[in-house]
Amino acid sequence: HDKAQAILGNYLDNDSITLIDGALESIDVPCDYILHGAAPTQSKFFMEHPVETIRTSIHGTEAMLELGHHKTVKKLVYLSSMEQYGVPYESGQVMTEERLGYLDHLNIRSSYSESKR
Repeated sequence: HDKAQAILGNYLDNDSITLIDGALESIDVPCDYILHGAAPTQSKFFMEHPVETIRTSIHGTEAMLELGHHKTVKKLVYLSSMEQYGVPYESGQVMTEERLGYLDHLNIRSSYSESKR
């Protein structure tokens, strides 16, 4: 909750925005939009738990999509990071969703980057 407050700041003061922290099953309010940012973010976790890193991203997103379907939300915004784009092939390359960079699949830390793709 503190991290969301630090990132979202004054936006959370808006009465139209409700920050829900907890089990999805406990959400009993109408929902128009979902801002999905739940994911492990510590490199140490990626290194020590690569499979869990991938599972968390995949199953968490699946659960958010199911919640969105159940609540008939207008939009789901999936937050990610530059990690998903990988390493540019060329210096100065502009990264887009259509033009991804390189990921070293033998590097255990790439579990996070790949799970975000």
